[in-house]
Amino acid sequence: TSGARHRHRRRPLLSARATSASSSTDLDADADAYPDPSSAASADASVAARLLLDNVCVVLCRPQGPQNVGGIARVLNNFGITDLRIVTPEPSALAPPHDALDADDRPVSPASTRALAPLADEARKFAVHADWLLRDAARCADAAEALSDVTFVAATTARPRENLPIVSARDAVATLRDAASPGKVAVVFGNEAPGLTNDELALATLGVM
Repeated sequence: TSGARHRHRRRPLLSARATSASSSTDLDADADAYPDPSSAASADASVAARLLLDNVCVVLCRPQGPQNVGGIARVLNNFGITDLRIVTPEPSALAPPHDALDADDRPVSPASTRALAPLADEARKFAVHADWLLRDAARCADAAEALSDVTFVAATTARPRENLPIVSARDAVATLRDAASPGKVAVVFGNEAPGLTNDELALATLGVM
């Protein structure tokens, strides 16, 4: 009879969506029960990299181009380096009135004032979203002050120097990575025109060309 047919009607199969959801739930449960070792290794590597980067600082000695200062902040932010130190900028990198020069093109503001004077607006503009790095940067009177807590110093140079081992930028990466594990390391850049002074280079452990 029609009633009997109704009573013995087969239950519909689960939809593909329901089956997929059930399988997904089972897989999630399996993933929780058996965590992927590669994920744990990746997390450990990320933590190790973060610790190394926390031990790296970049020092700008007497920078003169506000665009360069801002650009370096942007690069550091992109690579996860948050320790920027700026040593006595030249007037051209500073906001008025500290950008003033006298009749002989010498800075009107003394070095002690320029060491702490506000940077030019252009520096912040070129930093884009890394302007906080400029705001939080350590401002120092000289390189010795900027490097007072550093155990390994890599100084950039355009030519070989006496009594200073020189390596390529590629080789310097491995050396800095090893040195950053036990202590603070610094990468030091000089003024865009003359570069680092002899006194500043004397503080270096390594030269980078």
